[in-house]
Amino acid sequence: MFDIRIVLTCLLLGTISVGDAKEDLSPEHAAKMAKGRELFKKSARPILIGRYLKCHGGESVESELDLTTRKSLIRGGAEGAVVVPGKPMESRLYRLAAHLDEPFMPEEGAKLSDIALEQLAQWIELGAPYDKPLQESTDDDPLAWTKRKIDDSRRDFWSFQPLAT
Repeated sequence: MFDIRIVLTCLLLGTISVGDAKEDLSPEHAAKMAKGRELFKKSARPILIGRYLKCHGGESVESELDLTTRKSLIRGGAEGAVVVPGKPMESRLYRLAAHLDEPFMPEEGAKLSDIALEQLAQWIELGAPYDKPLQESTDDDPLAWTKRKIDDSRRDFWSFQPLAT
């Protein structure tokens, strides 16, 4: 039986999704994710943005791999899963960044330093959490709930009426 507080915290932080049976929900999970998010902010985020986001995020998404959100990172690309949370040596992202598998990434760049590779591996080992997307959304969806306007003819509805005493 899971502790409901851990499950709710993880759902709130976005480290798990409803029905996601792949991730460990042990009592240590929340602490692991917190440590992973700190490592993400300090190391993994700058690595992903500086070396890989140009080809795998925003307007350019090569090989169907979008790194801008954790959900899209876990989903992977045309070649399948790119990260196996908790298993850096089985994660395609790490193997390509470490030049263990081809095509080496970044395609025309030098291999990451040993320190950067160690930080990337540790971040994956901790579950590859994100604190927020790598890019802010530029989606100006006029149908988004925050953009909806209430027509004056609908203001007679009971929930828009002032409270009566």
